[in-house]
Amino acid sequence: MTDVRFDFGFIPSGPVAETVSIVRRGEELGYRCAWIPDQGFHRDPFALLAVAAEATASIGLGVGITTPFTRLPLQIARAAATVDELADGRFKLGLGTGNVAHVLRPLGVHYAQPVARTRDAIRIIRGLLAGEVVTVDSEYDRLDHVQLEFAPRRSDIPIYIGTRAPRMLEMSGAEADGVLVESLFNALPSVTERLKKGAERAGRSVDDVDVVSWQLAIVTDDPGPVIQAHKAWIARSIQIGPLEVMQQVGIDEEVIRDVVAAMERGDTEAATGAVTDEAVQCLMLISTADDLIPRIERILDDGADAIGLVGVGSYEAFSETLTACARRVMPAFAHA
Repeated sequence: MTDVRFDFGFIPSGPVAETVSIVRRGEELGYRCAWIPDQGFHRDPFALLAVAAEATASIGLGVGITTPFTRLPLQIARAAATVDELADGRFKLGLGTGNVAHVLRPLGVHYAQPVARTRDAIRIIRGLLAGEVVTVDSEYDRLDHVQLEFAPRRSDIPIYIGTRAPRMLEMSGAEADGVLVESLFNALPSVTERLKKGAERAGRSVDDVDVVSWQLAIVTDDPGPVIQAHKAWIARSIQIGPLEVMQQVGIDEEVIRDVVAAMERGDTEAATGAVTDEAVQCLMLISTADDLIPRIERILDDGADAIGLVGVGSYEAFSETLTACARRVMPAFAHA
């Protein structure tokens, strides 16, 4: 298959060997890229991808996402260049603001100016990868004639932004090589407009930005129990928001209000109970293969360049999802 339009990402909750096994399985099944996040306190994603690089030959390997709020841009550039060298040029770097509630607040990290800090990180990382001597003196980044002490294999490692915030999307259109847009398959035309606005302001084309529709997708012959099982995850997604985005994708305002109120008082059970089946399907793709194919066709028609399947739950369950999608859905999108 050429013109592959399917990526996947998953939380590295298991042993290193199991994580690498999932990446290898994705390569065998024909996926374009495997993404591992840096938004919690699991095993280090750069180290995991370095091991996966040695165990694979063709699949792309991405950190999706890491953040300049917890790693200095210099550290990100050095790690990215190292993994890219091991992967023979297959590495992709995903940046973003990270998980504010789960990571930044517990670490006491001050969250401010996310768009500016991410934009500045992109520019610093690109300069370092290009072998430049970088000097920056801003409120959050200070580099005094800093240069990597080795030559990266590539100066043009693709940089993606993981976001669904309007201003961050505009910045991505101006600065990034791609975006990982989580759960916005019902609002992709507005995503594309934001990217286009930023791209045109920077003298670029929106066609230069690889738009990955980052979705929790499950192929199943019995959607009902699967939908029920993922309502807790949807409650957390609604809490993260932003509010206007949750409304834009079609979630009922009463559902949003009830979920947010329950989460604010720490009642996750009530928050989960407030999530309707319809709300789940606004943010996730859970259906039979026959139903999933036209839904993905619409996502691609609406502006996505690729689908990123997000895995939750056990490695075994996610491996089954990858296999089912590869065998029952991906062939419908193959091009000779």
